Amino acid sequence: MSNILRGINGKIQSAANFSLPSLNATNSPCCMTLDILGHANGVNFKTLKHQGSRQYCGCIETRDIGAYDSCPSGCKYCYANQSPAKAREMQKYHDPDSALLLGHLGETDVVRQSSQKSFLAPVQMELIELWE
Repeated sequence: MSNILRGINGKIQSAANFSLPSLNATNSPCCMTLDILGHANGVNFKTLKHQGSRQYCGCIETRDIGAYDSCPSGCKYCYANQSPAKAREMQKYHDPDSALLLGHLGETDVVRQSSQKSFLAPVQMELIELWE
């Protein structure tokens, strides 16, 4: 991999993994920051300190909304599907009318409301925008 990347002037980014110096990796504590996400989506975020999900991780806080091996799209580099066949098989449990991604709530299931705070920075509007 190192030779391929060298040929295209590329680098490996190994988030919070400092064991890859031989691969000429750019070691960063973050693979997904508010700056990266904001730039990709054209929004600004508040300046916040995030704890990440493991030692040395500086990524933003996240909430999982899906289930592993459940998406039939088949993207080659998707971490969430280890088996495209299993993902296709899991689709039989999807019901668009259900509150769940897969299946239905059972009698003993417990639903808890999770608080989700916004990381978006307040938008400074121009005075002229108020009349548009």
